[in-house]
Amino acid sequence: MLTPRVLFLLVCAVVPAQPASLNAHVRENRRNIRAGGTADFYPFGVSAGDAVNPKADDGGSPKQTSAHAGGFPYFGQVYRDFWVNNNGVVSFEGEVTIFTPYPFPIQSFPIVAVFWADVDNRRAGEVYWRQTTTDQALLTQVSQDIVTNHPGISSFQAGWVLVATYDDVTYYGGSSNTSRQSFQVVLATDGIQSFAIFKYGDILWTTGSASMGDAATGLGGVPAQAGFNSGDGTNYYTVPGSRSSEIVDVETRSNVGQPGTFLYQINDAKIIPLGKVRLVGGSSEFEGRVEINQGGTWGTICDHSWGTEEAQVVCRELGHGGAVAAYGSAHFGQGSGPVHLNNLNCTGDEMSLSDCPLLSGGTAACTHADDAGVECKDTSNPCWNDPCKHGGVCSADGDKFTCSCQSGWNGTTCDTYALNPCDSGPCQNGGVCYASVDKYTCSCQPGWNGTTCETNLDDCSPDPCQNGGVCQDLVADFSCSCPATYEGKTCETYVSPCDSGPCQNGGVCSVSGGTFTCSCQPGWNGDSCEMNIDDCSPNPCQNGGVCQDLVDDFFCNCPAPYEGNMCEIYVDPCGSKPCQNGGVCSAFGAIFTCSCQPGWYGITCDMDIDECSSDPCQNGGVCQDLVADFSCSCPAPYEGKTCEIYVDPCDSGPCQHGGVCSASGATFTCSCQPGWNGTTCEINIDECSPDPCQNGGVCQDLVDDFFCDCPAPYEGNMCEIYVDPCGTKPCQNGGVCSAFGAIFTCSCQPGWYGITCEMDIDECSSDPCQNGGVCQDLVADFSCSCPAPYEGKMCEIYVDPCDSGPCQNGGVCSASGATYTCSCQPGWNGTTCEMNIDECSSDPCQNGGVCQDLVADFSCTCPAPYESKMCETYDIDECSSDPCQNGGVCQDLVADFSCSCPAPYEGKACEIYVDPCDSGPCQNGGVCSASGATFTCSCQPGWNGDSCEMNIDECSPNPCQNGGVCQDLVADFSCSCPDTYEGKTCETYVDPCGSGPCQNGGVCSAFGAIFTCSCQPGWYGITCDMDIDECSSDPCQNGGVCQDLVADFSCSCPATYEGKTCETYDIDECSPNPCQNGGVCQDLVADFSCSCPAPYEGKMCETYVDPCDSAPCQHAGLCFASGATFTCSCQPGWSGTTCEMNIDECSPDPCQNGGVCQDLVADFSCSCPAPYEGKTCEVYDIDDCSPDPCQNGGVCQDHVNDFFCTCPSPYEGKMCEIYVDPCDNKPCQNGGVCSASGDKFTCSCQPGWNGTTCEINLDECSPNPCQNGGVCQDLVADFSCDCLAPYEGKTCETFDLDDCSPNPCQNGGLCQDLVGDFVCHCLPSYHGKTCEIYVSPCDSGPCQNGGLCSASGGTFTCSCQPGWNGATCAMDIDECNPNPCQNGGVCQDLVADFSCSCPAPYEGKTCEIYVDPCDSGPCQNGGVCSATGAAFTCSCQPGWSGATCGMDIDECSPNPCQNGGVCQDLVADFSCSCPAPYEGKTCEIYVDPCGSGPCQNGGVCSATGAAFTCSCQPGWNGATCGNNIDECSPDPCQNGGVCQDLVADFSCNCPAPYEGKMCETYVSPCGSGPCQNGGVCSATGATFTCACQTGWDGATCGINTDECSPNPCQNGGVCQDLVADFSCSCPPLYEGKMCEIYVSTPPPYVPTTALVITEGAVIPWSPGLTCDGLNFFLLDTDCSNIYYVCSPGFASPILMYCPATLVFNKDIKVCDNPQAVVYCP
Repeated sequence: MLTPRVLFLLVCAVVPAQPASLNAHVRENRRNIRAGGTADFYPFGVSAGDAVNPKADDGGSPKQTSAHAGGFPYFGQVYRDFWVNNNGVVSFEGEVTIFTPYPFPIQSFPIVAVFWADVDNRRAGEVYWRQTTTDQALLTQVSQDIVTNHPGISSFQAGWVLVATYDDVTYYGGSSNTSRQSFQVVLATDGIQSFAIFKYGDILWTTGSASMGDAATGLGGVPAQAGFNSGDGTNYYTVPGSRSSEIVDVETRSNVGQPGTFLYQINDAKIIPLGKVRLVGGSSEFEGRVEINQGGTWGTICDHSWGTEEAQVVCRELGHGGAVAAYGSAHFGQGSGPVHLNNLNCTGDEMSLSDCPLLSGGTAACTHADDAGVECKDTSNPCWNDPCKHGGVCSADGDKFTCSCQSGWNGTTCDTYALNPCDSGPCQNGGVCYASVDKYTCSCQPGWNGTTCETNLDDCSPDPCQNGGVCQDLVADFSCSCPATYEGKTCETYVSPCDSGPCQNGGVCSVSGGTFTCSCQPGWNGDSCEMNIDDCSPNPCQNGGVCQDLVDDFFCNCPAPYEGNMCEIYVDPCGSKPCQNGGVCSAFGAIFTCSCQPGWYGITCDMDIDECSSDPCQNGGVCQDLVADFSCSCPAPYEGKTCEIYVDPCDSGPCQHGGVCSASGATFTCSCQPGWNGTTCEINIDECSPDPCQNGGVCQDLVDDFFCDCPAPYEGNMCEIYVDPCGTKPCQNGGVCSAFGAIFTCSCQPGWYGITCEMDIDECSSDPCQNGGVCQDLVADFSCSCPAPYEGKMCEIYVDPCDSGPCQNGGVCSASGATYTCSCQPGWNGTTCEMNIDECSSDPCQNGGVCQDLVADFSCTCPAPYESKMCETYDIDECSSDPCQNGGVCQDLVADFSCSCPAPYEGKACEIYVDPCDSGPCQNGGVCSASGATFTCSCQPGWNGDSCEMNIDECSPNPCQNGGVCQDLVADFSCSCPDTYEGKTCETYVDPCGSGPCQNGGVCSAFGAIFTCSCQPGWYGITCDMDIDECSSDPCQNGGVCQDLVADFSCSCPATYEGKTCETYDIDECSPNPCQNGGVCQDLVADFSCSCPAPYEGKMCETYVDPCDSAPCQHAGLCFASGATFTCSCQPGWSGTTCEMNIDECSPDPCQNGGVCQDLVADFSCSCPAPYEGKTCEVYDIDDCSPDPCQNGGVCQDHVNDFFCTCPSPYEGKMCEIYVDPCDNKPCQNGGVCSASGDKFTCSCQPGWNGTTCEINLDECSPNPCQNGGVCQDLVADFSCDCLAPYEGKTCETFDLDDCSPNPCQNGGLCQDLVGDFVCHCLPSYHGKTCEIYVSPCDSGPCQNGGLCSASGGTFTCSCQPGWNGATCAMDIDECNPNPCQNGGVCQDLVADFSCSCPAPYEGKTCEIYVDPCDSGPCQNGGVCSATGAAFTCSCQPGWSGATCGMDIDECSPNPCQNGGVCQDLVADFSCSCPAPYEGKTCEIYVDPCGSGPCQNGGVCSATGAAFTCSCQPGWNGATCGNNIDECSPDPCQNGGVCQDLVADFSCNCPAPYEGKMCETYVSPCGSGPCQNGGVCSATGATFTCACQTGWDGATCGINTDECSPNPCQNGGVCQDLVADFSCSCPPLYEGKMCEIYVSTPPPYVPTTALVITEGAVIPWSPGLTCDGLNFFLLDTDCSNIYYVCSPGFASPILMYCPATLVFNKDIKVCDNPQAVVYCP
């Protein structure tokens, strides 16, 4: 049976559906809210140990080196460096600052893009990242996630993981209030395989405003891209939806069945999306047989119930676009393995096939002939959604498409008809025309219809206005004029007349119909309780009382003698005993009379007879009457009974701080010392007001002076003097001083450092002296005091003590450190072989021969015929024939002769000439020339020495200037110059400020090789290139939107907030009016103030205030209140409403003798003419003002024996003798200069200021100097114009269009706008006007000496051949530095090699081999051999003798061994073999066998003669208790426990779930209660399984089963997941557990009678009705199951039937139950 909902869907199916994003129905609800969805992310943030990227637009992390030794394999390459970029990219060959994503592939740009878009972390959010090789929890978690979702591998263990998290970030052009979102990328590798994991929270924006996105929403423009780019220009992978609006729904998709999660294998050239679903057998990755992995085995899906919905889920799970087709019958070939699934029943909305329910029936009836397949949309192909209309053919070109249109059509998508009937503009009122070959259709704007949109639809038919509202038709709208008490678009909102609070004074409002009635509080009446009921009418007051009306009360002001609430009580006037001082009272009505006692009078006998009536007090004294007496209160300066004594007011010394006192009558005047003022000079004049200190100096007030505490670098009385911090020449030792405000910097000479170059750089700190040399620090140098035998700059040169040839007479020198030994030639001895041994001393010559001593020999001159050595042979002289040639000397031998040949001859008779050049003595290319027995070497440039063995040191003296380091070359040198110097000898200084590096007005200062930019306010960065984002701290509160300015910010505040940072919240607390009693309300910030009418006050004017409470009556007057008014009864001497007026006692004039009267309070004073004085000038006195003592125009006033001078400005002092300079108080502001003239001053103002005291800043913006709409900002003596584009210049006078918009620069070039032109700052390797030309940096062949050049973008790297280095392989590596040749060998540098010329007796590659004649070991038995040239001497070890130490001395003769010991002769010793228990050198010591502690491990020793026995501790055995008994043999551990042997014990390492000494105890894994939420635990070995309660699942029953998935709620109900249950929030008209029950609540039915049938109307059927393109229902009769509907394309209504038992409900336009239709019987 069809339900009404089903029928309604059928009816609506005729209306075309619009395409929508998968999440379109929820997307709108997520806009402009904080993003969530990070619960599934891997741990991140500072608490997880993450680093945080700087808050910088298009910034990122510094270069990072992978902590993994094997680097990161990616697209077949291995990368060791990476950058985490703010714009959603991890890069491998440099930082990525590009904010608009380029389409992949991109050349030379290897990146991983999780969400490449214009992220702005300055506005909101953070970018976190960390790499780890040690966080085992993270490494394990990531590894498990990869293995779980990778069916092709069974194990993977990551050795390195990078986690980069973009948390709560917004886009460029957004703010802290625009949409924010989170996403995460995880990279993992074991050195061979690499994986990437993308995780997405709620994605709400895709594009920054600089990428043409909407600044309000972050959508549109060029959306974000996700995927992988190899950088080779060919290989890449793009996540479906990238760079399209579809990317906003990426968190709803997945390739592993987890929404928002994507996994990829990325180590090889082809990216592999992971997951448990794959397509096999297709021609591309977007089609094929569907195979799924279950339990590690791949299998197929049976095609029973297989359709488009199932295909849609497969394509979504693989991350592709939507499904194109679903295939069965093994369309892509038969698979193998099991058939895993059959009878799937997907809706098409699931994220994974695992989410789809199964229909009944298994896979038994399926074979591989039934294998299912799909074809998915190739979203990387721009033609995938068939953009070409009207038969156009789509061709793809990268990420763009081209449509080849059919004849008659054109346009990008073939949507424009070549002969367009829309060209005449037939559609009216904004209608949009669509052409269809030779016809057109008008799509009308809302409110219009008709063929040409000519008819205004009547939006008032049917009448939308409710509750009697009157409808007025508008265009596509209507307006309802609502009756009282209703409002809203359709007058649907009832507004109670009580809502405005009409009832005053606490009245209670109630509504009846559309009017209100006020129930008033007692005392009030009127419609709004606004009238106070007059409780005085009729008058309740008796006995003449005056009634005062109050609120719900009255007050009677009673006349005497009545009182009481209504003056009803008579009060006896004598009852209060009014008569004082013993007077007797008599009453008469309200009046009483007092008979007074003697001495008193008055109405109440309260007045003492006034003894003051005779005015006894003199000099103005005030008389106080006493009883029968008086007292005078004397005015200063008088005292005494009648004030007859004058007391000078200066006598008490009132003037402080040295002030001079001058008396005038009773008063005194203090003439203060400079710096003081006040009546008694008690006030220290504040010379700091106004502040005289300039340049930020802090003023300290002194007496008549001030002190300015000046900040550096200012000094002077007012900090007006700028003191150059370099003026004191702080830089020592030749340092150059540079000043920056109060700070100076010293550029130190070589060898010095420190703030003032005061510290000598310790060149000895690196310990440069070798071989024990002692370093002495010099200035920019050091000196090494070298121990013998070392010398050289760093004691690096070994000086052989034999080099000086100390050994004479052919002695051979042997060096040992700094000493030498001479091995003398035979015949010589002495330390240096200087002594000839006399071989004739033994008289060796026989037969009368005469002995002549020779060197190491002797010669016998034999008498004939004797010869031979000692004349012992009778022989012939073979030398008699002089056989020796070439000067050889003949020596007669026995039957022979010997020739001693001079060089260069040799041979038996010195007949052979030997050329001295034959041995090649000249090294390093030297040319040998022989001359007799000698040779001469002509050396190549750079070499010298007898054999050209020495490389001339071209670095001595050092040719390098300015601290350059010299490297000696062959016949040349090279200087390694410090920064800022260049040239052959570092002679050229390169100013780092010369290139003008500081931008935006920054001031460049150079310090050697370093420059510093002092930035203008609002800028920062090394080159002042970065605008300080004053909005980065998000200063705007309460939702204010921050706009960054230069060195400032501006907040655009929402309603109810104001202030610089929108910090002030201001609700109108005056609505409704809280003020009572007619008070006027003033709204304040979070408060209000009531201006109350008299006599009310209080917060809300609720308090009645007696007008007498404020004591309005002055001078002790008595106050009487009447309502809001009062009356004052004044004291003597005063009158007026408030007793404010002093009665003039000078009228009539009491002063005599021409005295001038001055009125006082209840008194007077006479100013008497000379010579009169006294109270009334009745006393004659001398005039102290004659002659006039007052100077400088002062006016003298005569006092008694004194005078007082009234001084004109600018004079003061007793006699006006002191001139007071009007400039002394520094009246001139803002640096104005004061000039005094008399009592006047004039200020000469600094430029930009005027006014009497230079207090007014001249407005340089009046008149406005800024042209072309520029806005002028007034500065001091200057102005600044904020120019509108395209104007610039001081006054915006220059017209300059922005030639950089749009950006003409290609290949990432940065455009700089010029006047009428632009210049492109190109990335390295690009040039040309628009950076359009790419030139490889390797094209110029920069690499020398066979180096191989590799280009990367604009840079190149040279891989040098062996022996060369440097950026261009230009430097020959000096293998002789440091010198590898040992033992004085001379090094010759070769290419990638070296050669050592070794002195005798050394040889080897580095002369490291000493060829010692002792090497053959001629000395036996440890004799020490000493070589002397080719000879040796043996120093024998003790016990040996002989030339080679071959004879052993017998130390056993005689026998030294005692106690039967047997002696054995040793070398230089003997050994006694002692019988037990004796030992010692000669067996003299008895040794206890236990004394050596033979028993180990605590064993106890017992001795018996020479033997011992050990008693062992438990766990040990053996003769000496050295064997640890193995308690693990046999193995005591049960249940697979591993035994570890201990001492006398064992330990079992038990496998789970066993424990106990021998692993004998089984511990159930259920014991810890792992199952949550009532789950029942079952243990199997060491593992457990939880049987979960209904509504829970997961390994530990910790996951609440989502009963809302799939959504059980029908008819649009919203599901809320409960535990094992769900709740449906049903829309109107539906109820029931699943909103399955329709509840009819029809509105009243009023059929239309309008002549014009409008959209949606329900009207009676009549013949001849036509649809005219409308969609409306037409009823046949009431309670009928027949109705009609109009549908597009049909001219007449279509007859429709309701299902049986249902009738058509015309009110809600559905088929309904008859009992639910109110007009059915």
